[in-house]
Amino acid sequence: MNKPFSTKILVFVVILIHVTLLDFMFVNSNGLVLLPEKNLQLQTVVVHIAIALVTTLAYWFTEKVSSQDGKTRIKVKEPMLMLLSVGMAISIGYLLLV
Repeated sequence: MNKPFSTKILVFVVILIHVTLLDFMFVNSNGLVLLPEKNLQLQTVVVHIAIALVTTLAYWFTEKVSSQDGKTRIKVKEPMLMLLSVGMAISIGYLLLV
């Protein structure tokens, strides 16, 4: 397995675990609340996978745009990164609300 492919898989797995754990529990005034039955629903699993996939694709896109084999380096300026961040936040918000 080549390194860039394994890095993308690692990003996907870490984001998937992160989102799942964040959705698995929350804290309110009564203390910690665990939601294992909610996390096992098909819709929840699909949303978590979609969030991880979108995040991995954004990572891949940013990586691809920021360096082209070291020869023709395309500089990604701050407005582009902000646009990607806002786009990802909107897509994650949409997926969570659907």
